[in-house]
Amino acid sequence: MDLRQRRLIKLLEQMRGDLSQRQFARKVQINVGSLQQYMIGDHFPRLENLEKIAIANRWTREELEAYLDDRQIAGPGRPLNDILQDVRRLSSKEALEVIRVASEVIESEL
Repeated sequence: MDLRQRRLIKLLEQMRGDLSQRQFARKVQINVGSLQQYMIGDHFPRLENLEKIAIANRWTREELEAYLDDRQIAGPGRPLNDILQDVRRLSSKEALEVIRVASEVIESEL
């Protein structure tokens, strides 16, 4: 089993938490049989399912690939103060969209 597969298994276990395999498969939108094979290291997901795993973890596929390869993505993340400055420059309509997305993130974590 290579590094990518070991890291994928670790990530899937963390993402699954207390969910049953069936519940977790629904959340990730991957066939339960395929997900079971990924979690025991029998198979590695194709790009389509890697994308679904990334989305379920609120990552881009590039971020997932970087995690699996144990590498940094080119370019550092933006500091929160920079993001907040950008938000302050938004129109009311754009700010409402930011609020909607933030609400979804908070609600999904409750």
